[in-house]
Amino acid sequence: MELMLGSGILLSYMYAVYFLFNQLPKVIARRNTDFVRQILSSWIIVVISSFILAQMTKGRLAVSILFDGIFYFSIVITLGLFFLFVIIRNVNLLLYKKIINKIQVNMKQ
Repeated sequence: MELMLGSGILLSYMYAVYFLFNQLPKVIARRNTDFVRQILSSWIIVVISSFILAQMTKGRLAVSILFDGIFYFSIVITLGLFFLFVIIRNVNLLLYKKIINKIQVNMKQ
């Protein structure tokens, strides 16, 4: 029973994150053209929601390890995007645009 509940929570969470990553950048693109700002907001929401779910399932469900993994992975991605947006964008705009173009090409594939 615990496995079914955990897998149900995990699948519904993955569906919600998939929907979030499809819709939120489109909404933000109406107001802002910067690609990093568009996807950074989605990753911040993933960090917050995965932290909440990891704390709620800690020690109770077997999928708490997966939520911890999602949480730490999303923190790394968010910090990388934040570093790219704050530091590299202000230091070298040409390098920033190169990196953004590579990310956009990889996301479209």
